[in-house]
Amino acid sequence: MANGKRILLITTGFAVVVCLAIVLVFQIWLRDQPEETRATIDSLSTWDLLVAARYEFFPPPAVDRAGFGRKLAPGRGHAPWILRSSLDGRPRMLQIALAPGIWLSYGTETGSVYQLWRGELLQTGAVYDMRHGPEPVSEGVAYLRHPDESDWRVADGDVWARPVVRYRGHGVVPDTGRAYLLYELWHADRMTRVRESPELVRDGDRIGLERRFGFDSDGDPMELALIVRSSPKRTETVGGTLSQGQLNLDESEAVLTQWFDDADLPIERRKSKRSGPPGSRAEAWIEASDCMTCHHPDERLVGPAWSEIAARYADEPLEATTRRLATTILQGGANSWGQGAMPAHPDLSRAQAATIARHILAVAPRTEPAEGPDAAARARYAWTYDTSVLPRPDGLHPALETMRIAPEGFTPKVGGLGLLPDGRLIVATWDRDGAVFLVEGWQGSGADIRASRIAEGLHEPLGIAVVDGAIHVMQKQEVTRLVDIDGDGWIDEYRALNQTWKATSNFHEFGFGLTHHDGYLYGTLSVCVMPGGKSCPEQTPDRGQVFRVSLAEGSFEPFASGFRTPNGVGWLPNRGLLVTDNQGDWLPASKLMLIESGAFYGWREPREERELPEPTPPAVWLPQNEVGNSPTQPIVLRQGPYAGQILFGDIYNGGLKRVVLEEVGGRLQGAAFHFSAGLEGGVNRLLEAPDGSLLVGEIGSKGNWGDPGKAWFGLERLRFGDEHAFEMFAVSATPRGFDIELTRPLAAETTPAASQIIARDWFYVPTSSYGGPKFDPRELQVTDVRLSADRRVLSVDLADMQAGRVVYLRLDAALRSSLGEPLWVREAWYTLNTIPD
Repeated sequence: MANGKRILLITTGFAVVVCLAIVLVFQIWLRDQPEETRATIDSLSTWDLLVAARYEFFPPPAVDRAGFGRKLAPGRGHAPWILRSSLDGRPRMLQIALAPGIWLSYGTETGSVYQLWRGELLQTGAVYDMRHGPEPVSEGVAYLRHPDESDWRVADGDVWARPVVRYRGHGVVPDTGRAYLLYELWHADRMTRVRESPELVRDGDRIGLERRFGFDSDGDPMELALIVRSSPKRTETVGGTLSQGQLNLDESEAVLTQWFDDADLPIERRKSKRSGPPGSRAEAWIEASDCMTCHHPDERLVGPAWSEIAARYADEPLEATTRRLATTILQGGANSWGQGAMPAHPDLSRAQAATIARHILAVAPRTEPAEGPDAAARARYAWTYDTSVLPRPDGLHPALETMRIAPEGFTPKVGGLGLLPDGRLIVATWDRDGAVFLVEGWQGSGADIRASRIAEGLHEPLGIAVVDGAIHVMQKQEVTRLVDIDGDGWIDEYRALNQTWKATSNFHEFGFGLTHHDGYLYGTLSVCVMPGGKSCPEQTPDRGQVFRVSLAEGSFEPFASGFRTPNGVGWLPNRGLLVTDNQGDWLPASKLMLIESGAFYGWREPREERELPEPTPPAVWLPQNEVGNSPTQPIVLRQGPYAGQILFGDIYNGGLKRVVLEEVGGRLQGAAFHFSAGLEGGVNRLLEAPDGSLLVGEIGSKGNWGDPGKAWFGLERLRFGDEHAFEMFAVSATPRGFDIELTRPLAAETTPAASQIIARDWFYVPTSSYGGPKFDPRELQVTDVRLSADRRVLSVDLADMQAGRVVYLRLDAALRSSLGEPLWVREAWYTLNTIPD
């Protein structure tokens, strides 16, 4: 017993000494920290500080949502083992895992090896770890590294010229499992097709890169050569002659093997992600989080500028305000600055959130915006960012029922949807694997649904089109046809239909689409954007446009220009292409447009000096934080109670929106409405099935690319019932106001009065500033209200109607249908480009 007490006392004493030592070391460390750090830590409880320390040094593992159906190929060490991506700041690269820890990368624009290295392929960037800015990089030590130019040469008389390289795709031989690349070499209207197959070979401790080549020409073959960038003593060739670093190829097949004793070319290591001890380095934590996707120190983006926040709380106690803002950062919130919701940030510790809050409150307060391109308009007109509208719907539309059609464990971040002729669903996923899945049985009960992976390694696929049974994918930097060579259901070849537009490794240079019409695939290209949302000062040519690619020839053709983030294309029967665009510079709000060939739609490069044509107005403006934030793919319904109307999703504003268009003065305009909430995630892709049901693909990420509080993935099927909900079915302009058509008659005892209708209007001034306010906001007087004989149409006359404005209309909550129903949604946003005669 005495020995036990002695051991307990010794143990307790030792623990006390250790704790005192930790406290002493911590106090010494804290004494040397910035005042901001000390103040933040002082504001934390002991428990919060311990939790923050644990979180910082032992962060929870990231959830891998891309693993469904993933298989590791024998001997490769990575799945997928062939990937398209950017790499080390270079676009359009192809990475191949030759063996565990050994990677090979090709530049598809050069048709040449970029690097062979031992180490890792670090997949960082928006699609991989949700960080805006960095893209995949190589880490380790290289055996071989080539410059950013083609190694191919073609004989042109007495000289060797560099041919034009056209990448045609890559694949895997089904029976051998060996990778291959396809490209064409063009010179003086002559062309040779090249098929290259790389593989790792070993000889004791040495490794070798074996490259097998096959050549084919339609006419007279060209005399080809390949620059070999390694010592001849470590190079073996078959089917060619190596001389002074150039392999002259004089046969239809050749083999080049380059041997390496070890990797000896250092690759600059990427800086550690660790951002520092708890409570320090606010800017590092802000950069590592998603703050800059919605906020800017001096300029209003999705959310308020930090200077606005600092101004609002300038006279309040700092410590209390810091705690309150930190809680909002961690837990999220809404309605403090309008309809926009602040997403939660559970990946931050309270210490980090408090540090960020202090950093924001330290920004110089300012309530008025800085002088900018719209300063003249601000001086002439009243302006506001007010979003005095009704709460969005928070449930499923009464005419809809929903069913999840993703089997257990399948959590797709949907980038594209398509249907095969036999009714099977094709789903592309925007994730680290860039996969394509086949979903069967979605038409039946949940127990019948099966999903199987059929393709992978695509670069951020954000669109699919199925044409005559052939699957086409919109990769970030290429339109690709998927080919199953042996008919086993697995894609063997990724055939490049076109990748001729200019591209960089910028995270925001997305490719969106696809839709098919009359022999062409239509897609869109978003612009280069810096973290924070501002467009890059220098833009790559071809960005910000709608394009089309010929299915027969694979040729690329610009179709229209002036777009920023056009994440949605659809086809309006007998009219043309519909495209949505997201708010940003030159877009004071999001919008929906009918695209005319050769037209210009407003976005321009920051340093653009050319005189540009007058922008074509949108069919519908989607006011920010009211009925639009990040609109996605529009579809025109062919069946059901809303046939002929347009539906589209909104990833951040949430749910589905509805648009009704009409032609006035030869141009489309119309009204936007909220339609439905109650879905699992932010709606990215829509597809109408032959039976009239809607297939909904959902997505999400940090910042303003997710429906707050919802999942970042999802696949659902929506079915319409036989009845409408009671709501505004359509709004059409008249010479004196608007006709508001309801889905059902008003109750017999109801006589609408002018006081039961709110009408406001305003206009926008697109400038190089991110977004923009409403200019000249007006309360419009309702001068008369008439009800049609069938009690379904309200004719509303307004005083001082003006073209070129957005008109907001709201009906009174007391209005009831003939069945006693309240209105499902009772507000509309009408874009009045032209007043009817």
